[in-house]
Amino acid sequence: MKAVKIVDKIMREQGKSKAELGRAVGIPTEKNPTDVINKRLKQENISVNVMLEMLNAMGYTMVVVPSGTKLKDEWPEVTIDE
Repeated sequence: MKAVKIVDKIMREQGKSKAELGRAVGIPTEKNPTDVINKRLKQENISVNVMLEMLNAMGYTMVVVPSGTKLKDEWPEVTIDE
């Protein structure tokens, strides 16, 4: 699953709006937090910093493990493809 899809999935599970997430990561109101998050989630690829910023705001983190490591079913894996 792509990184932006994981962020979107967690937002939906938590019932968090784009405006709420934007404010939680410190986007000022005058920059329109909803638009900023919309733009981030429409990107093909986002930086690790941007992903961590959004994940941390929702109480998540990111972990790097060796390839082939068995992940729990509820732990999404970031991939290049959908």
